[in-house]
Amino acid sequence: MEYFHNVVIAEIENSCILGVDFMSKFACGICMKQRLFRIQGVEIPYFSDQSEITECSRIVLSEDLVVPPNCEFVAPARVESPNFYGGPAIVEPVEKFMEKKNVLVAKSLVKVSGENVPLRFLNFSCESLKLYKGSVVATIERVEDVDVENADTEVVRSVCYRDEGDPSALPDHLEQIIDKVHESISVEEKQKLANFLKEYQSSFSCSSSDMGKTDLVKHSINTGNARPIKQPLGVFP
Repeated sequence: MEYFHNVVIAEIENSCILGVDFMSKFACGICMKQRLFRIQGVEIPYFSDQSEITECSRIVLSEDLVVPPNCEFVAPARVESPNFYGGPAIVEPVEKFMEKKNVLVAKSLVKVSGENVPLRFLNFSCESLKLYKGSVVATIERVEDVDVENADTEVVRSVCYRDEGDPSALPDHLEQIIDKVHESISVEEKQKLANFLKEYQSSFSCSSSDMGKTDLVKHSINTGNARPIKQPLGVFP
């Protein structure tokens, strides 16, 4: 945003001071309760101290609810912290709440406007479910919005193929492994490798588009104080 206005330069330590004439000219307003500065319809959060900025907060229900059995619904909720405003954020359900109430809360990416956040629930039980105002149902954390210039990239998905007329034939993506074996490997050893690949072929992915997952190995990545990010889907290298 660019605004042009005559200013007077003075030795003031504050980074910016807006006078009444500027605020009147550009239709500005200040909401002290929500700590928002509005200029021509655009809302800008402000804080008296950078330490007051909240990156993560709890989400609580805005009202009492009675949910019918086997029902999916969207419930009104709000961000508990008064210093959490605007922008994209990720919503994570609270496991204890879901276990206690026997209900599922959807993990989602939302754009926060003010303090209200819609949450999607699923009551998969055979009984009506009562939820109470003020219950902590999820947490919310700010994310960085990352622009990626790969919007026009075409995604090509590979398909596994095996000749059904020949049960001993390997899929094409496994045949490529045999073809790349060094020439010093004997025919007998190549056949052993082929038999091994055939027996465990379901454990090999056809391409990057059908990668699976496992819970046998876990690891963590230390990202420091960096926020999570959101970006359009791209193609795996």
